[in-house]
Order: sequence, then C-alpha cells, then structure tokens
Amino acid sequence: MRSKVESYMKENGLIEHGDTVVVGVSGGADSMALLALLVDIQKDFALKVVAAHLNHQLRPGDCDRDEALVENYCRKNRIPFENKRVNIKERANESNQSVELTGRAQRYDFYEEVCRKWKGSKIATAHHEDDQIETIMMRIIKGTGVKGLMGISNKRDRRIIRPLLACRKSEIVDYCEKNEIPYREDHTNYETEFLRNKIRLNIIPEIEKINPSFGEELLHLSEIAGEYEAFVQEQVQGVLQEIKGKEKIAFESLRKEKPIVRKMVLLSKLQESYGNLLISYSVFAKINQLLEQEGNTTWSLDIGEGIVLQRVYDFVKWSKREEKVRTKYFEYEWIEGKEQVFPRIGWFIRTDVEENTKTIKSFAKSNEKYLDYDKIIRIEEKMIIRQRKPGDRIQLVGRKSHKKAKDYFIDRKIPKEDRDRTPVFIVGETIAFIPHIGVSEKFKVDQNTKRILKIRYKDCRRV
Repeated sequence: MRSKVESYMKENGLIEHGDTVVVGVSGGADSMALLALLVDIQKDFALKVVAAHLNHQLRPGDCDRDEALVENYCRKNRIPFENKRVNIKERANESNQSVELTGRAQRYDFYEEVCRKWKGSKIATAHHEDDQIETIMMRIIKGTGVKGLMGISNKRDRRIIRPLLACRKSEIVDYCEKNEIPYREDHTNYETEFLRNKIRLNIIPEIEKINPSFGEELLHLSEIAGEYEAFVQEQVQGVLQEIKGKEKIAFESLRKEKPIVRKMVLLSKLQESYGNLLISYSVFAKINQLLEQEGNTTWSLDIGEGIVLQRVYDFVKWSKREEKVRTKYFEYEWIEGKEQVFPRIGWFIRTDVEENTKTIKSFAKSNEKYLDYDKIIRIEEKMIIRQRKPGDRIQLVGRKSHKKAKDYFIDRKIPKEDRDRTPVFIVGETIAFIPHIGVSEKFKVDQNTKRILKIRYKDCRRV
C-alpha cells in the first residue's frame, strides 16, 4: 500500500519535498494508517509530520481511550503530538447545527491552529475510496449535479490533502494488521441513525447483491464527472473574467447565458465567498425560473446553508441570511454650519449658508444639493431630518404635481433596506429634499435667490 499511496501523492502533487504535514488522527484504522505511512516516508521527502487529535467528548470513556492510544503511539514513535478537548454537543446546541457539521468544523479549525503553531504547509486527512463511494451516494440521495458526483477532492485549498483516496478500506485495515499499527473501532460507525452509516451498512450491501462491482462503477462515474467538470469550467472562465464584483453579478450578463453556464458561474462565485458549497438541482431550477421572469425586478431566494440569493434591480447579489431588523424611527435637528454624523443610519450631512452666485450651481457635485435659504427661513418653522413616513409626497423641481416618495425610491432602484435609512429633510410640514430623489420645487434656487443652503451628504453604507 505504501508504494500505491506514494505514487498517488506524486501524480497528484499532494506532497512536496520539505513539507510540514499536520495529520488529523482520530485513533481509527484509517487515520492511524495514514500517520504511520507518512512517518514511514518522511525521510524520502524530508517531511516533518505532526499528529493532531481532537477529543470531541461524544463517547464518554471511549474518547479518552482514543486519545490515549494516539498519544502513546506518538510518544513511542517520537511523533510530535497535539490534542484538544471540545464538547461537540454543547457547541452544536450553541450554533444550532448538527453534531456532524459542528464536529467537522471544530476538527478543521483545530488542524488549522496546529498548522499555524508548527508552520505547517499541509493538512492530511484519512478519507479513502469507501468514503468517496458513500459521499457520492449521499449526494445522489439528497440531490446534486455533476460537480457533486465528483465526490471528495484529493486536494483542497492547496493545503488539505487526502492521500488515502487511492485505497479501499479493506486495504487500510490489512496495512494496519500487517504492520502492527494499533487502532480503535468507533461503535457509532454502526449506528444507522446517521445517513452515512445507513448507506454503508444497509443500502450499498443491497445494491452490491445486484452488481458486486457497484463501488468501482461509482468511482468511475466520479472520474467521468471530473473530466466533464474540467471541460465546462474552461468554457465558464471567459464569463468569470468579465465579472468584477465579489458579491454581485449584473443581472443581464447572467441572464443572457445558457442555463448550464449560469449555474457554473453562480456556483463558482458562491464558492469563492463561502467555500465548498453544494446546491441542489431543484434550487438551480428555481434560480433559472426567476432569471427568466419578466418585470420582476426584486426577488429573494433562500438557497440553503444560511445563504440568500437576491435580485436587486440590475444586480443579482448573495449574502448570509441575517435577521431583518427594521430601522427604528429617527428624527434629528437640522443644524446649519455643522457636520452631523448619524452612525445609526450610516449618513454624514453638512449644511452651510452661502451667498448665491451665477456660477455656483455649475460647480455642484453629485453629493451636493442647493436650496433657496431665504424661502426656508420665511416659513419660520423648525427644520428637522427624519425617517420617511407612509404617504410622504414631494413635488420635485420642474414637476407640476406631487408624487409619493415610495414611488421615487422604486423608480431610482433604491434597495428596500436602504429606504428606511434615507434621511428626509423637512421644513415645517413640507419635504424640502430627499437624497437619491431630489429637491422640492418650493425651495428651488432661481434667479431671485440671494442666499443658498448647500447640503453635502454621504451614505457611508453604500460606498
């Protein structure tokens, strides 16, 4: 098995001369075999091998015995050993995630910690071909695409490597027995409440009664899927090079592509943001349906794993789902000649009174607006900055009638989450100015204006 794994690592560029490899070791046959094998070849590759064991405290007594076995083996063979104890059930309850997902996240976080401590260049985990078969089966059952059929990659993020993906479980156990490598059995591997165990213990044996070579055929399918994926990715790269945004894509640039290209582009961008994310066929079908809709300029879709895909007018965006909290009502005094910063709504505002000149309007910037100050003070009422209210209306400069502020927000394609934060400038009972919308006809600067009120403003959250 040593020569097989060594060749596999060389062919796939998993190990480089002089690497420091952190090996995730649970105490089971797979990880103990991987640790022993890497120690066996470390002189040939000038490797530094470090064992990392996470005691997840899920099996009282057994977990401590697992830890002791790994620690004793490392001490006997002079292998650097790092361990950590984490109550996975408690962490799972705190994060509202499954025990499996929490355990996986905690393990990889710990491996990264050890990597930083030892200046490691690789993290090796003991996934093997049987794990690959089970993973592909799980994805088929849950619903997946071609990329999901590829299964577990032998290398991820240039750091995580899986050298035993060249071996079957039976080979690994034989290697341990022949080389007298100690290991422990995890009895939870035989509990069918977990889907992976149910597939391994119940479903695959039944399928193998029909086709004894089922496992090998599924591995071949994984290879074919990988070849197909590589070809499609080449076609998609041209589209991706035109996309500059990290968390958004122009709606029309996505819509014009064929469904398979849309899918691959979106998946690539989502994985860029959130790692090895998988999305089911049914979710992509819904996305395509939304992209084809006419006239619907805003929509939102939960695509799983806490991620929301949205169309916001001209863009498709994605973000982690957060509890939406409506901006509480705000009302501030409008103070002349002073910079006002409002952290709660994310706006900066400054108003100054200046003498009017014929050229002053020609120098106006995009974040500046001018109002007739004399018209404002003639009203002799309080000036405030407040949140929009239902029914707010404004007659813009040059318009003959009033129109709802809400309709202007929609026309200007201002996202819903930004509308409640946008300050509305009020003189008495009249709306004088709304950023993104414009100035009221009542307070416009004209040829008779002697003094102007210059308003400078900035929405700091939209920069």
